[in-house]
Amino acid sequence: PAMISGAAGAMAVVIKDLMADDGPLSDFTRDQRFEQLLMCVLLTGLLQMLCGFVQLAKLVRLIPQPAMLGFMNGLAIVIFWAQIGAFKECNDAEVVDIRNDANNQ
Repeated sequence: PAMISGAAGAMAVVIKDLMADDGPLSDFTRDQRFEQLLMCVLLTGLLQMLCGFVQLAKLVRLIPQPAMLGFMNGLAIVIFWAQIGAFKECNDAEVVDIRNDANNQ
């Protein structure tokens, strides 16, 4: 598993929601959702490059530290809750197989 931090964390939440079968694009097929995801990532990259060319990074200093910490903590909570489902889906047969493999080595 990879560690997600900073702006990539916010993108991870958006990507998860766009690709979910019960997400905002639930009427679309999986391929259509993937096309929408690519467009979203492309536009995000273009906006980031535009902000870099215009040198808007200086404005980040105007964001108060408590607001930044609150955003990051909120993002951590959202990512945590999004991953809870992966722990619920683990069935006993998979656990037994993993234990047997570890004992046989």
